[in-house]
Amino acid sequence: MKDFFKQYQREIIGGVIGFLIAICFITIGFIKTIFVAFFVVIGGLGGHYLPQLLHLIQKN
Repeated sequence: MKDFFKQYQREIIGGVIGFLIAICFITIGFIKTIFVAFFVVIGGLGGHYLPQLLHLIQKN
């Protein structure tokens, strides 16, 4: 089972994400789903770059 997940990890994660997006479209609608996805991306980028920003702030 571990070998299967390791071999098809990207496909499994993509399928789960696609499933969650489909559920969001069905339950809350297109515009609200796009709104949520936008803020998820913004939050992900913020979390990715936050340590670099904190490092620059502490350096000065």
